[in-house]
Amino acid sequence: MICRVPCPRFLRAVLLFALLAGIGGVAAPRAQAAPYELTESFVLFLIEGRNAHTAVSARKVSVMNLGMRADGRFYPYSTPKGRRIGYELPLESVFDHTRGITRAEADARLRAAALATAAELATRLPQLFPGRNFEQLDLAGQEMLVDHALSEGVDNLPSAFVEAVYAPDRVARLGADGLHLRWWGGMMQILKNRAFGYRWLGN
Repeated sequence: MICRVPCPRFLRAVLLFALLAGIGGVAAPRAQAAPYELTESFVLFLIEGRNAHTAVSARKVSVMNLGMRADGRFYPYSTPKGRRIGYELPLESVFDHTRGITRAEADARLRAAALATAAELATRLPQLFPGRNFEQLDLAGQEMLVDHALSEGVDNLPSAFVEAVYAPDRVARLGADGLHLRWWGGMMQILKNRAFGYRWLGN
């Protein structure tokens, strides 16, 4: 396109950009990936696998309420990975010891931790597993990684588990090889493994 009258400098720049874009000289902006969706059912699943507080007979989930005292607040309790509070989360301040936290506060901390883990996965996953992007996965796959990374740490995700989550036959591979099973110091994490199996493997 040619200006037949004197063109302002900025207009010439706009015309040049349009011309280059038309022939592939300038890449069009890429659509951003949809943000991770933290669903209510996933939050309940995380609670059931960490410190269940309701009896779900059909799933045989035991009521734990670890650290819960008579005042209805959570206080620190011991785990193979150290002291935890609420839904198996690290302590945040000395006040966790002295006054504990309410169930609502425990819920809020769990949600914040899950979202922070998803954000870390979006950044770290391509570095740890080249060619694997968090945004590539469907919601179920994302939840599987968030669940494991939340308890084990993003940098500690087993490669076999991650590759199975990305596989077309995900459920078959995870179930047949037991790649979803988690252990703490030689002790099987029964609640987490059972909740994972109910939610995604149909057992």
